Amino acid sequence: MHVCLLCLLAHSQETKKRIMYENTLRFPPHVSSDAVSFIKTALAKNAAMRPSASELVRHPWVRPFLAALAQTHGVDVTAALK
Repeated sequence: MHVCLLCLLAHSQETKKRIMYENTLRFPPHVSSDAVSFIKTALAKNAAMRPSASELVRHPWVRPFLAALAQTHGVDVTAALK
């Protein structure tokens, strides 16, 4: 397999530009509104607007996964939910 280094570099630069300057995120229709909300919140470009990890685990999209983890593995998640 032959890989064009210039092609990879151009693609990488384009990806960096999109991350830095575009403000629109597109999601497939099967992604839930809670998942979209979580992703947009977690990826906020302005660090002052981005929640901490402890805040993110309290997001409504994460709660069912924490509950399932607690039930399946007997993990105490009450501290994460406070």
